[in-house]
Amino acid sequence: MTDTTPSPPPDQRPEALPPLPDSPRSEPAVPTNELRPGAGQPLVQGPPASVGPPVQASLFNLAGGVGCVAFGVGALIVLAILLVILFRVL
Repeated sequence: MTDTTPSPPPDQRPEALPPLPDSPRSEPAVPTNELRPGAGQPLVQGPPASVGPPVQASLFNLAGGVGCVAFGVGALIVLAILLVILFRVL
């Protein structure tokens, strides 16, 4: 069976893909206008204005400890109330 599809004219042929970096060819890569995240220098040096100073780890540890103790005490109170209600009904 013969392929009867005509090839496109030379000005409409798709461009060849650029070679991969691991390619054995040593042709230089053609620069493109595509955006690449992380390439180049930022316009303003330093962290963004929305970022505050670092918080000490002890503050998080204290808040987590107080929160866990409060949650545990609350769970025990709820459990005690439920047990009292359960034994009153039975």
